[in-house]
Amino acid sequence: LSFLLLQLVAASGSEHDFYVSYSTLDGLPDTYIVCCDQDAFNRMWVGTRDGVYYYAGSSFVPFDNPDYLESCSRMTTAIGVDVDDNIWMCSSDGMGFYDVNVDLFTPVHELDGQEVVDIDFDATGNAWITTSGGIWFCSRKDHKVEKEVSSDLFSPQFSCFTDKGELVFTAENSNIYTYDPKSSSLRVVKAEPEEGTSAFRQLAYIGGRYVLAASDPKHVVRVNIDDGKVEMLIDSRQIENMAEIQSIIVSGRGNYYWIGTSYGLIIYDNLTKKIERQFPDRSEKNALGGESVRYLYEDRQGNIWAGTWNGGLRCRMAYQDSFGRYLADGLEGSICGETVRSISPDRYGYIWVGTEEGHLNRFSLQSETFEDFTSRTGIPYGIS
Repeated sequence: LSFLLLQLVAASGSEHDFYVSYSTLDGLPDTYIVCCDQDAFNRMWVGTRDGVYYYAGSSFVPFDNPDYLESCSRMTTAIGVDVDDNIWMCSSDGMGFYDVNVDLFTPVHELDGQEVVDIDFDATGNAWITTSGGIWFCSRKDHKVEKEVSSDLFSPQFSCFTDKGELVFTAENSNIYTYDPKSSSLRVVKAEPEEGTSAFRQLAYIGGRYVLAASDPKHVVRVNIDDGKVEMLIDSRQIENMAEIQSIIVSGRGNYYWIGTSYGLIIYDNLTKKIERQFPDRSEKNALGGESVRYLYEDRQGNIWAGTWNGGLRCRMAYQDSFGRYLADGLEGSICGETVRSISPDRYGYIWVGTEEGHLNRFSLQSETFEDFTSRTGIPYGIS
């Protein structure tokens, strides 16, 4: 389930927020950060190409549990914290979970030898694991792992959950599928694309029995996952210079659809059916900065955050029509890094933002300030 799912919380509205910088004297090796998550003890866990590390308050410490080192390769592919505060660690050839309360790492032997691509958790706490061999379901109750989808047929790609706990996902064969863990039933959605559409890709849950999807070539459609009816919302043939779709989210209780593209942002108003386009403009303070909008996130206050390529971080405050921005302009207190690779919230109201330039930034809603966890705390180059 390649989702991943990103991050931030509220903005101060100022162009420069306060940053604290760190250097390589305290922790992680000079390797690539792949993922991060936070546990119940407020410790941030990060996965790198050289193992797993956690932040101990002033520096990063390597996770050297013997069972973990024996079961998983150093190449970390995903990290996730479940509702019971187990730390799930995934690697290129296996995975397991760590109970911080009893200091116990339990390997998941059913996945030995498989590359784990991603992990996510549904509303009831069950784990869904995407590997090179398909999608696996792991029950919260007994941690029993069951294979649900075989890659002999297709390779799972984008996905989302419904309010009933069903998994909805796309695959390389262009179809949309649903899986209900209660009945253990896998079902193909017999969608009937409108003329000119094909190959469903990005997915976002709207509500009820509807999902939002990107459909080649560069269209946006609404799909009923029960009867397969497809409704064209944004027809790229009728929009000048429509760019490749990078990300989609649904906000405002399903009233607004946000579509990040390789050249700007599109906002679809589901009530009025109007389409608004935001084009990149680095010279305009309240405009979108970078060309490619790769990550979108709605925070608890209804603000929309956009992570761009070479344009830094942007925030469109709730009930406003313009973007505030955080620029990597080299000035004291400015954000570090122009290419946002990841955005991830934690349970304490912080937003963690990783950049291509090798910075891990933390934004505090209460103090409206940023901290830059880079070299001194041991953050490696290239956060994705």
